[in-house]
Amino acid sequence: MTTEQMKKDVLNKVSIPVYFYNIILPNMDGYFDTYPVHFEVDPRACCPLHDEDTPSFRYYEATSSFYCFGCQRGGNVINLHIYFAEKLNGTKPTKEDAISFLYNHFIKGKISTEFISQTNQKLEQEVRLNSDTEIVKFNFYRNNLERQVTNDRQLKFNVKKQLWELLDLADVLLSKNKIKTTEAEAFIKQRVSELLVKDAFNERIIK
Repeated sequence: MTTEQMKKDVLNKVSIPVYFYNIILPNMDGYFDTYPVHFEVDPRACCPLHDEDTPSFRYYEATSSFYCFGCQRGGNVINLHIYFAEKLNGTKPTKEDAISFLYNHFIKGKISTEFISQTNQKLEQEVRLNSDTEIVKFNFYRNNLERQVTNDRQLKFNVKKQLWELLDLADVLLSKNKIKTTEAEAFIKQRVSELLVKDAFNERIIK
């Protein structure tokens, strides 16, 4: 497959929020505590490309792009990856390398350790609770659940908020090697059952 074909797949299938939740949040523990990231309700976030106290990063769903009014960087998910990789690793990847990483990581499911921080590198030397395959499988379940919760018009916002926070908690625990994916999924299903009031919606979500 050519780089141009991979680029097309990446831009069609990998959104700014997906990159944010799977790459940026696990590598910036604590940075978003004051202003949690929920692009489904608020397109703003604290910029991961420079330090700031109030959100200046904005996601534009209609164009699948972003712009930071603080550092004045913007573009698509490929540009975001290049900027974030440079900040995290001190080396700016080429556009071709960025496309290759995004394609392999998100579309082929080949989880890369390129963006694992020094703290998480120590975890690699310990016993890993979950294999890459288990993580990919859980993320597939988690992202489908989040999409269904977000798009359900009958679900009250306060219930959605609790479910989003639950998914964020699972992400943090998994990124820190604190829980098995099977345990995380079972706990999420239990909490979903407790929070959802309509049996029909309950069964649709948990399937």
